[in-house]
Amino acid sequence: MITEDILKWVATLPKWQQKLGHLIIEKKHVTEVELNEIYNVFKVENSLSIGKYFGDDIQLYKFETDAYPVVKWQGVKDLHGVNRLKSGVELYVSDGLTIIYGENGSGKSGYTRLINNAFVSRGDQEILSNVYLDKPDDISAVFQFCIDGIPKEYKYPEEKEKYPFMTIRSFDSKSASDDMNRESTIDFAPSELSFFDLFLSGCLAIQDKLNNERKSVKLENPTLKYFPNEGKALIQMKALSANSNIDEIRKSFTISKDEEVFVEKIKSEKANLISLNINKQVELIDKVVIVLESAIKKYNLFAAAVSKDNIDIYNQQIIFLQKCRVLHDTVGTTLFEKDDVELIGSQEWKEFISSAKKYYDLISKHNICPLCGHEIEEKNLIFKYWKYLESDAESNLKTAQEAIRLSREGLDNLELSFLVESSVQEQWLLENYRDEEEQISVAFKTANQIKNAIIKDIESESAISVVALPKINIQDLIKKIEDKKRDLNKDSINKRISECQNIENEYIDKIKVTELLPIVSKYLEQLKWDMTAENSKIKTNNITIKQKELFEKYVTEDYLKEFKEECKKLNADFDVEITSRGSSGHTLKKLQIKGVAPGKVLSEGEQRAISIACFLTEVHMDMRNTGIVLDDPVCSLDHKRRSLIVNRLIEEAMLRQVVIFTHEITFFMEIKTESERKNINFNQVTIRNFFNEPGDISPIIPWQGMTVKDRTGKLKNDLQGIVAVFNKGDMDMYYYKAKEWCELLRESWERAVEEILLNDAIQRYNPCVQTQRLKKAPFTQELYCELESGMTECSAWCHDQARAINGNIPSIEDLRKYIDSFEKYWKENKPR
Repeated sequence: MITEDILKWVATLPKWQQKLGHLIIEKKHVTEVELNEIYNVFKVENSLSIGKYFGDDIQLYKFETDAYPVVKWQGVKDLHGVNRLKSGVELYVSDGLTIIYGENGSGKSGYTRLINNAFVSRGDQEILSNVYLDKPDDISAVFQFCIDGIPKEYKYPEEKEKYPFMTIRSFDSKSASDDMNRESTIDFAPSELSFFDLFLSGCLAIQDKLNNERKSVKLENPTLKYFPNEGKALIQMKALSANSNIDEIRKSFTISKDEEVFVEKIKSEKANLISLNINKQVELIDKVVIVLESAIKKYNLFAAAVSKDNIDIYNQQIIFLQKCRVLHDTVGTTLFEKDDVELIGSQEWKEFISSAKKYYDLISKHNICPLCGHEIEEKNLIFKYWKYLESDAESNLKTAQEAIRLSREGLDNLELSFLVESSVQEQWLLENYRDEEEQISVAFKTANQIKNAIIKDIESESAISVVALPKINIQDLIKKIEDKKRDLNKDSINKRISECQNIENEYIDKIKVTELLPIVSKYLEQLKWDMTAENSKIKTNNITIKQKELFEKYVTEDYLKEFKEECKKLNADFDVEITSRGSSGHTLKKLQIKGVAPGKVLSEGEQRAISIACFLTEVHMDMRNTGIVLDDPVCSLDHKRRSLIVNRLIEEAMLRQVVIFTHEITFFMEIKTESERKNINFNQVTIRNFFNEPGDISPIIPWQGMTVKDRTGKLKNDLQGIVAVFNKGDMDMYYYKAKEWCELLRESWERAVEEILLNDAIQRYNPCVQTQRLKKAPFTQELYCELESGMTECSAWCHDQARAINGNIPSIEDLRKYIDSFEKYWKENKPR
């Protein structure tokens, strides 16, 4: 038995898996409390905690086959948001065989996709909301079942995981194509094998608990924050792992007496080096050099300003100024001191005289004053004014004065300070290079005296003598200072200070490590636990292997036998083989013909036959299956293979519910006839696109599929509407309605030929000729004449007539007479 094999295998597993396995065998469900207990055993067994196992005497539980409830699907209602299907309608299905007929665009695909989503299916499950609406409804429906005789409703999608949804299996063109070309999951194994799915789930739940605990206890390295400096201690702390040994760490960082003495010497050496303050001395030397370089620039500027060439320029400027002043006094405004003229020599006066000259040159009366009209007596005075304006004496004087001013100002702006008194630079030079500092200071003071003397001579317009400047060589002093800076060996001293500091830091880090040993020890324990947990990861491939082994032992043989039988029934024995393999706790199957997918070898019709055989095999292997739904199962099939499938589905309807969606009227008629012939509980439904709204459900079957009885009822019902049109007086509408009605009545008389005269031995849309039914066919000459008379009576005026005939339109009474005659003929002669 499967159970015995499972128990033998479980006994070879670790203790925690044994406990899990027997709980699943006993109860098929493991509570959270039980999972926690198993997890504790798992940790003890894998050295993740301290404790004891449960007893070795594990009780063996007896495995009992599931007693499945009797489930019947009764229909679906309150649809919303499923493609464009009409909302709120109800689709009813019978216990036996239900045929749901609908033309293209009527809404069959919407219902099929909903069913594929709700029930067991590999078919098309893509449900779209109504794309024509701005705010489409959420997808929802209510599925109706009868469970052990009690009606029960379940909401979709909220309750789709409930057991009744697992009892119906659906088939469509997509699932057929998948069977021909892809792997698919086997979901019809014996209930005992469901142990492996539950067992795998339990193992994964234990693994999740382990993963969650690892996350909750995992710590970042707590020691790193104590070691800001690079060194042996930081490297060691970064390298801490589950393999680290606390005793080795303690030994490695133990401080000896000699090491303590050595570090004290290092501290003393570092203090002495720091006291030299080399860095500060270097910084001060750099500042002194900057001051000296600035002094060179200052002295050079002064030397250039008092060079022989510039002294000559200053003297020339003084001589030129003196000459300009004499000339100015000769032809300048001093010539007019005796003239009684106000503001003479002022700018306003000069502008006035200049304008007068321009005017004088333009007029012809040179002896008459243009302002007062009197004769001008003092012409020589005016000409003297104009002569003054034309001379350069005044402008040359100003030019000479400006040149002297700029020279004096340039000398005055020369900065001849050497050092700020009592500055650190002065103090350093006095301490280190006093003679040189004093020589330079004297030179700068002498230079300043020379500068002031030259400025004084310029101001007094005295002749300036060439001076001899004191010679200084500041550059030699700078070189001496740079040599002194190099002699300090700053880099070497700083390097040694750094080395001493590193030795001291490592010593301090050793002390820290010793103090942190309790924290390090705790962290290492956590790392070791985590490594043990990592090595304790649960492997599940053995579960899949065992599941596949038992599946092949207890399922594959029966499945292949069943599949072969189905292929024979459907005349589809094409040497199709089935291969299987395990994957993540599931078993996958694949159809092949000599190693090739059937979809690449068989015709479309042959593929459909094989896929239906595969589907029915799955149905038979699944003990829960109480109903099947098929969407256009005979698509692409010829009439011979279609008849085989009709008979096969009729046979299936004797065992379970069969619901078929179809748009083929021939298939509809054939399966309807066969179900009636074999007394199958038959229900027929029509899906219509009513007023551009697909999914309207009607109990009225297609006209082509109606019996004489069905047509009689429909014609009598339609006649009531025609009477209403007649009573309104709309004779044009009455004409068309009555004519259409009579044409349908004529077709019903024709249908009576098949059903009454020939006892359905020959049927349109049905390829079979049932010769046995001719034995009870009541065909006589009298019945034929009566049928011919009734057909002619109702249809004679329906044909197009010549204008001259202009036959009368039948009255309401005539129409009643026609239908009464037809109904009487059917009741008197229908097969008994």
